[in-house]
Amino acid sequence: MPRRDGGHSDSRVDGFTLIELLLTISVISVLVALLAPALKQTRDKARRVACMSNLSQVGLALHSYAHDHDGWFCSSTWDMQWLVPGYLVPGATSPFENLSNYVVNSSALYCPACLKKNIPNQATGLPNNVVEPWGSLLSSSMHYGIVEGQNLQDDPNCVLVFERPVYGNSGIFQFYQSSCGNSVYLKLTKSDIYKSDSATIVNNGAGGSTDCAHGVDGSSILYLDGRVQWKPGPWIGPIPLHTSQPPDAPARAEAYVFFTY
Repeated sequence: MPRRDGGHSDSRVDGFTLIELLLTISVISVLVALLAPALKQTRDKARRVACMSNLSQVGLALHSYAHDHDGWFCSSTWDMQWLVPGYLVPGATSPFENLSNYVVNSSALYCPACLKKNIPNQATGLPNNVVEPWGSLLSSSMHYGIVEGQNLQDDPNCVLVFERPVYGNSGIFQFYQSSCGNSVYLKLTKSDIYKSDSATIVNNGAGGSTDCAHGVDGSSILYLDGRVQWKPGPWIGPIPLHTSQPPDAPARAEAYVFFTY
């Protein structure tokens, strides 16, 4: 069809051929495959940093609590009532409930990586990806465990709060020196408790193999002196023997390990 300027129209439209389109898609797919691991590592690292930030908040709260209670860190209201008499929130079922006056948001008690993974809780059926408010912490799985009955005067290198490797019932475990030596270790992928040599099992956990917030890469640990460190590898410890005792606590024949799992 003649154009007004005397030329002829060109019906051809420039664009991708099928081969060019397939080649472009292939290049994009390769780039995505190459970048995906790096992006995952970046996200994992960000969650790890956020987890350590949470534990730093918890550490500050625990130390504030201890300074207000003769140097003793908080404990639960179960069998630990004898351990820190008068220092417990009436009716509380988690030692962390004692921190409600020291931490504004209870979300500090939940690991971002664990919330994302939503690891199934086979023992209780409780959700593992729900942040509960103060007063209802045990309505969902707790992500952190605390070594109870410790004092500001204890070994500063002791584990105070750790990422729980097993998301079953919250409970209290007690082991004496005759059975566990100077300390015990937890393993990220097993619900067993080990002696300080990290090989001998002190107690077989009922849960068997399990998952954990950061896989087997490692875990964040809050030490008694307030330090928060990333510990590579599967081991959590040492969880120490308690050689000191609060006022009015019943006498013990030997030192013991006591912690909330």
